[in-house]
Amino acid sequence: MRSLATAVILCALLPLSQAACSISPPTLDDGIKQCFDDMTGSLRAIGSRWRTRDCRICSCGSNRHINCCDAYMSPPRSSEDCIVGFDRKACRYIVSKKNDCSIPCPNFSMVGK
Repeated sequence: MRSLATAVILCALLPLSQAACSISPPTLDDGIKQCFDDMTGSLRAIGSRWRTRDCRICSCGSNRHINCCDAYMSPPRSSEDCIVGFDRKACRYIVSKKNDCSIPCPNFSMVGK
């Protein structure tokens, strides 16, 4: 039973291990108790989370560092009769037939950036 629980936890963590993430140190005076978001020029409350327009999920840590990770996975490859497009509104890749974009291609896996 213990090994089954360990296997489930490792499988759940696998997609997270391939995500592209970055950490930005504080850029403003230490007297400020918020994170400064360079992309929007706004202050973010400690503990807050938001999605950027380039499909990243960010958070403001207690140390005022901003941690951002990709909010999407990408298909590793597609067959020759398929094309890969990115839906910025939904922050996800769409794999469809070249000759008819309304027909999805079978895609069995996604990977982090």
